[in-house]
Amino acid sequence: MNFLIRWSANGFAADFGILFGVNSNDPMPASSSHKFTPAEIKALRDSPPWIMGVDEVAVVLGRSERSVRDDIRRGRIPHLRIGGAIKVRRGDLEKALSGLVRNPA
Repeated sequence: MNFLIRWSANGFAADFGILFGVNSNDPMPASSSHKFTPAEIKALRDSPPWIMGVDEVAVVLGRSERSVRDDIRRGRIPHLRIGGAIKVRRGDLEKALSGLVRNPA
């Protein structure tokens, strides 16, 4: 199994690769990775900030910004708008993703 969410602030980890159809061993989608260095990507995945922009959510989930924006538009990822910018709270993301787990360990 490939684990895409690995931070340990609350021990949250689940196999979202199967749910989202991505492989955590695959390189980051080009639209997300060009903004971050490999060290920044590792830091975001290890310990995401409590509030993130779409680009940071994309890095954490290993998905493209476009797919994250699509999930936000469809209501799959809860979000806030602050000055026109879309922001996602880590706790809200964890809660939304935990609801997607089909067979919790």
